[in-house]
Amino acid sequence: MPLPGKSIICNSTQNKDCYFCSSWTDGTHEALLQNKTTVKFRKGQVIFHQETRPLNAYSIYKGKVKIVREGFLGKDQILEVLKKGELLCLKDTLISEFYTASAVALEETYLCIISKDYFLDLRNTQPLFYDRLMQNLTRRINDLEDRTLYLAQKSVRQRLAIALLDLHEKFGVQSFTESYLDLTLSREDIANLIGTATESAIRLLSEFKKEGLITFSGKKIVLTNILLLRRIAEI
Repeated sequence: MPLPGKSIICNSTQNKDCYFCSSWTDGTHEALLQNKTTVKFRKGQVIFHQETRPLNAYSIYKGKVKIVREGFLGKDQILEVLKKGELLCLKDTLISEFYTASAVALEETYLCIISKDYFLDLRNTQPLFYDRLMQNLTRRINDLEDRTLYLAQKSVRQRLAIALLDLHEKFGVQSFTESYLDLTLSREDIANLIGTATESAIRLLSEFKKEGLITFSGKKIVLTNILLLRRIAEI
């Protein structure tokens, strides 16, 4: 499938919002400019599908992306929600023959893209790039292991509290009067994130609102009692 049209939004190797741009040494700047392209994806657009071959490496320059694995009976599970500067499905890009999950833009998103072959070559020839790559991969694996553990051992109510706290750590914005998630997720997305039915997620969100834990500002969730959320989560 051909890539969407090229954008000029990220055309500098000094751009710290792009993982590729912030990881290079001076000697690779020209090669990077010749091998990297920046592409715009619409909200809801699939970037790549589960069970397809990884042909490129992707870094988020702007926007947010959900990583989704199709489970039994067509039930999706959101594995990660990623923000600018993060790499998509790094493990699959490095070692898998096929993607084990799909990537979908949660909002208008710009991705910096290089070919997988070039990505692997730089991994082998640039020590600093390799070191940062391994640190990134280790952190991501640890996060996914923690997530697997709480999905198996925590109640749905606890899982929702944990998910809101995790999202707040990553996407939280503090205003003068409140702390809100700079992220728009549908009720179905939230259900897929915590491993429950959409109806259960809607009911729990309503309960959290009645208990004064959260409120809503448009489509965004506002956390109004982080301390109590932590007690519910037991973390």
